[in-house]
Amino acid sequence: MTVLIVSGASFNFATKFSVATNSALHGSALEASQGYTDVSARLATGSIVPTRKVVLPLNVKFDDFDSVEPFIVLDMDDRYDLILGMP
Repeated sequence: MTVLIVSGASFNFATKFSVATNSALHGSALEASQGYTDVSARLATGSIVPTRKVVLPLNVKFDDFDSVEPFIVLDMDDRYDLILGMP
């Protein structure tokens, strides 16, 4: 899994592709998307991506840090599976 840490990001993001390739996450994402509204996210490139607001809780662990954090699923560049922001 490839992770990008962006101190300027206002939230944590997971790519739609990485969620879709993990069957357990994909099922959770489908359930989570029920009843949510559509939102738009501005990417670092300046482009605006419309998406359904799907928030998944994911376990994030590295070194001494171990926490469950919310991630918004976005259809974006798949160079990174996750983008860790500063929510």
